[in-house]
Amino acid sequence: MRRSFWMMIWLSALVLHLGAQTPSPATGKPATGLVWDALTKEATAKAGETDIPFTFAVTNHAASRITIERVDTSCGCTIADIPSEPWPLEPGEGGLLKVEFDARGKSGTLTKTIYVFTSTGQTELTIKVHLPEVPPSTTRDNSERVTNLMLASKNRQAVFQGKCITCHVTPTIGKMGKELYTTACGICHDAEHRASMVKDLKTLTYGTTKVHWEHWTRNGKPMSLMPAFEQKQGGPLTEAQIKSLVEYLSTSKEFPSNVTIPATPTAKP
Repeated sequence: MRRSFWMMIWLSALVLHLGAQTPSPATGKPATGLVWDALTKEATAKAGETDIPFTFAVTNHAASRITIERVDTSCGCTIADIPSEPWPLEPGEGGLLKVEFDARGKSGTLTKTIYVFTSTGQTELTIKVHLPEVPPSTTRDNSERVTNLMLASKNRQAVFQGKCITCHVTPTIGKMGKELYTTACGICHDAEHRASMVKDLKTLTYGTTKVHWEHWTRNGKPMSLMPAFEQKQGGPLTEAQIKSLVEYLSTSKEFPSNVTIPATPTAKP
């Protein structure tokens, strides 16, 4: 009984952290030379619409090459895609930055930010999505969060079961690489209202390798809330998906540089 009481106290404290906003990437100097068709775009979703697309057009108006080095988003539910990474643009050259917002389980008006890092500085693009209101019976409140956390504390694979499938399984179907990271990992690790024990994988203070990422992707961490993602352990990812995710995590400049680590990590997520 006493153990259950302290477990409830811990879970209640954890819920308070869910409202704490994850800091956005440090703002560098404003980018120069690139001209966008708009810095903010809005869309109104229809009932039942789950993936909301946006397109930003950019042109290099400078006298020399400008390189878009990478793009980040403020939330795991938002995917930003450029033709290549890095993406060099010669004078007068342009192209499209495509953004997709995952509206599953969300309602109301939401604003998300896309951070564009270039060789001349940083630009922030914004999308605003107007979503149909969800009936109160289908929205999550703090009591439901506590319930879900209690379920996860007993069964870490619960995040891939029941109502959780909508947000944690369905969006991963057919995805690979960066898109898979956003839907499978970023939904928690990049979330604006990330729980305090969920690490920001893009700001880890230690290096990583393919061995590291594959271990954590396949197995998660027993006796914690970190689930195993491989199908034979109850996860949603196929072998091909795991390989594509590991390749992205171990090669993308968004994550720590590779270093030599033990073959079976035991403490760091």
